[in-house]
Amino acid sequence: MSKFINNSAKGMIQKISNIAFYEFIANQSYAIDPVAECNLIFIDYGEIEMTIDGKVKVLKEGQSFLIPSQATYSFQVKESAVNLLLIRFLPQVTNILDVIYQQTITLERIHQKLFAQIIYEAKAVFPSTTTNVFQIENNQKLTDSPIGSEELIYLYLAQLLIFMARAKQVAVPEKPKPSTSLIKRNFEKKEIDDIILHMEENLDKNLSIAELSDHFFVSPSYLKKTFKKETGYSLITFYRILKMERAKQWIREDEMNFTEISCRLGYDTLHHFSNSFKKYTGLNPTTYKNSIHTIETKLEGMHDGGNES
Repeated sequence: MSKFINNSAKGMIQKISNIAFYEFIANQSYAIDPVAECNLIFIDYGEIEMTIDGKVKVLKEGQSFLIPSQATYSFQVKESAVNLLLIRFLPQVTNILDVIYQQTITLERIHQKLFAQIIYEAKAVFPSTTTNVFQIENNQKLTDSPIGSEELIYLYLAQLLIFMARAKQVAVPEKPKPSTSLIKRNFEKKEIDDIILHMEENLDKNLSIAELSDHFFVSPSYLKKTFKKETGYSLITFYRILKMERAKQWIREDEMNFTEISCRLGYDTLHHFSNSFKKYTGLNPTTYKNSIHTIETKLEGMHDGGNES
């Protein structure tokens, strides 16, 4: 590890050993054995019920929780699927971490984006053992990784820990939760949020730009220009993303077969849906479903790696 990383983490982080983004299916339970590292958990979507030191805590979308080293904990995924980010790191002794251990903390959205930045940089520098699971302690790196990616990961994590401590120090009013965390909400223009909500309520259809502009009494050109400026996406691309993210959610919840999901998302054939899903995720629906059913094996693998110091 470079001196720059040591200095940037400012005494909070000795070493990051694992970074993983998990997509859990509904109605599952997981028990985690003690490890030498801390576990930082962020709930990107859904909620879990965690038991730690005999106390039960409910972690909801947008909330973070730092589990100290050598702690035994378990968690349950209830009726809905859950997206969970886990960062395992060996800590330094610091007052900042003492403030946030075993505290449920809701960060401002601008600070929550640091989790996404960590995953983005991890993909650029570390090989993945499975989809979005990176074991870092063997020090293997991708040969074409951008300069400074590892350093940025440590910087982003240090920032997160500081912002968590600040949020605990000064209570931050919790903002209303969006209906789903599939993609950014609460844009400056309320009409953009209204358009997104309308698309979410009509995922079984194939809305056109003309239909959307008629519904909101604006011209197609104004609608396209304003939506792209606010979101960074075209209307149709955004609509497809909503469909694909909802498909992933329903597959994880395992209450419908692929044909039912494709129909509820407005696809005329299962073949069309499967092709669209593979283009978006890199996996066909069957492979994706099988991969998320191996989540417990992935966690056990992280344990084995995490016991090394």
